[in-house]
Amino acid sequence: MGVGSAKELVEAIVLGADMFDSAFPTRTARHGMAFSSEKNLNIESAKFALDDAPLDKNCTCFVCNNHSRAYVHHLVRTKEENGQKYLSYHNLFFIQSLMEKIRTDIKEGSFKKEKYF
Repeated sequence: MGVGSAKELVEAIVLGADMFDSAFPTRTARHGMAFSSEKNLNIESAKFALDDAPLDKNCTCFVCNNHSRAYVHHLVRTKEENGQKYLSYHNLFFIQSLMEKIRTDIKEGSFKKEKYF
């Protein structure tokens, strides 16, 4: 409990934690934050108004496959309900995908903290 960011999850796993429950992905989405493999994005920022890239170029979620940063930025800035829904969906997908990679790496014996950050 209380762990939520991708970096905190990885560090907790290194310390032996194997079960998590967090509202962090959806809470941060409600505040305009999108998780990304490069760095988290404050999608409310004006710099995303014309950005045609997906939220994360390495993500295969519905949002990244179908909508640009500019579109999600527009939804969030105009307080359209789908803006928060799309960010929540993306953030949850991002964390689930990270955890799947970690589980695979642990099973294969190749888990290393540095691999993720």
